[in-house]
Amino acid sequence: MSGSNDTGRLMAEFSLSPLGEGVSVSSYVAVCEQTLREKGIEHDMHAMGTNLIGTWEEVMDAINACRQAIFAKGATRISLSIKVDERHDKTPSFRRKVSSVIEKLP
Repeated sequence: MSGSNDTGRLMAEFSLSPLGEGVSVSSYVAVCEQTLREKGIEHDMHAMGTNLIGTWEEVMDAINACRQAIFAKGATRISLSIKVDERHDKTPSFRRKVSSVIEKLP
């Protein structure tokens, strides 16, 4: 099948926030961003979270590494939300999802 996702890769979005650490969490976000860079996983940080592309194992490993890094930085409690978009007819792409919407605009 053309465009088939035979790589087992998926797209996920996650948001991980320390609780009780004040109103600014940018230093914790920076720790997570550095962790993802070191992991080498395809990712895109945005204002409300981070998008990832990888296998299930790679994505969950990256999220867990961020979780551990935030606790290592001193957080005592976190809130974690994860959304997963897994399809088997196309290989995931951040740009393709956005382009598909833009193409439909008048």
